[in-house]
Amino acid sequence: MTEAGLIIALKSEIKSLSSKFDDADYESAIDDAERETWSLPQTDDFKVLWLKKRSKRHLFSFLMHESADTVDAKVYKLGSKFKHWQSLIKDMDKEFVEALADNPDKFANVDAYKLFGTQVNAGFATDFLGRDLTYGEDNEVIHTPED
Repeated sequence: MTEAGLIIALKSEIKSLSSKFDDADYESAIDDAERETWSLPQTDDFKVLWLKKRSKRHLFSFLMHESADTVDAKVYKLGSKFKHWQSLIKDMDKEFVEALADNPDKFANVDAYKLFGTQVNAGFATDFLGRDLTYGEDNEVIHTPED
C-alpha cells in the first residue's frame, strides 16, 4: 500500500470525520504512524493494518487537541467530547502496546528465533562419579561426550 492508498482507506473508514481533515493532516498522521512502525509502501497485511490503525489514532489526536481549547465547565457536551477522544486514543494506545508485546518479531522485522540468544554450554562433561570427561586421550576437547 502506498501513502495515497492509505489516505483513501483512512477516508473511507472514518466516514464523515474525513471532512474535518485536509491532505496535510493525513500526511502528518501517516508520517507519525511511520515513525512508530514501518515506512510506506508496504505489502504485508499485518504492517498495513497497524499503519492504518496508528494513522487513525493520530488523526483522532488532532481532533482531541482541536477540541481542547473549547472545553468549558458550563458546556458539558464539549467537555465530554474531549474525554471521549481521550478515552478512544488511550484504548488505541493500549491495543498497540499489547500488539507490540504479542508480536515482537513482526514489529522488529526479524525472525522469531533471532529475538533470543543462543545457549553455549561451558563444554565440561563428567561421569556419575564426577570424573572429568571433557578431554580425550590426545588432550583434545570431546565435542560430543557420552555420559
